[in-house]
Amino acid sequence: MKIQDRQGAQPRIKNVVQAKAVVLPSRSTEKDRGAAADFIVPVDTDFVVFDDFLGDAGDALAAPWTVTSTETGGTPVKDFLANGTGGIFKLAGDTTSEAQTVRLDFGDHLPIDSAKNAVIEVRVQVQFNSTDTEFTADERLVVGLGSAYNATLDDVAKNAWFRIEGASLNLLAEVDDGTTDDDDNDTGIDIVDEAWITLRIDLSDPATVRFYADGALVSELAASAMTGNVQPIIAYQKDAGAEAQVILIDYVKVWCER
Repeated sequence: MKIQDRQGAQPRIKNVVQAKAVVLPSRSTEKDRGAAADFIVPVDTDFVVFDDFLGDAGDALAAPWTVTSTETGGTPVKDFLANGTGGIFKLAGDTTSEAQTVRLDFGDHLPIDSAKNAVIEVRVQVQFNSTDTEFTADERLVVGLGSAYNATLDDVAKNAWFRIEGASLNLLAEVDDGTTDDDDNDTGIDIVDEAWITLRIDLSDPATVRFYADGALVSELAASAMTGNVQPIIAYQKDAGAEAQVILIDYVKVWCER
């Protein structure tokens, strides 16, 4: 090649690709979207929600998050935790003896398609008050995905969530696809006071919805008719009594196909 030809040669410019989101694929050879992620790849096809709850006490939540409480005279807690390491959102009832609910969700805005390989992961902690060592018979907590909220949790039309209920430490797995309602399945895992636990629900195969606790598969339930859109939901309820537990939320991640 002549010198003048080399001088006139132009470099080949690759097309620039902009990623609209990030997904966290696994190096695992298994086609299991619930597998642990170990590196980040930019893509243009997946839908991702992630919140680390880095606000200070008193700050407003960013949309689409909504925090809601129902009470008569009490003041349930629903706020960022001041100086919470890594960012923490706090939900709790108070000692007023009355029915109370406090929940974190998208305010019944449902942008997540349950039929598009949806996965949710939540790192959460339960702190029992000084007189309790477990939930009382009048208390319950759900963590997972659901359609529009109903105060009677069993009446939420579509859901896949973990549940704690009644005088127990048992972590339960539940699904309802609008046709089949499969409740109160004991995962064999007990909640530990003031200990973080990472909960993941994988809807990539509705016929086998997989529930993970700290990376271990703890339940598989069928929700074959699952369709329609859902939202993340963390909801704590008590029916009466002065007892109230504290729920800390470290982060919420949801991803699915568009």
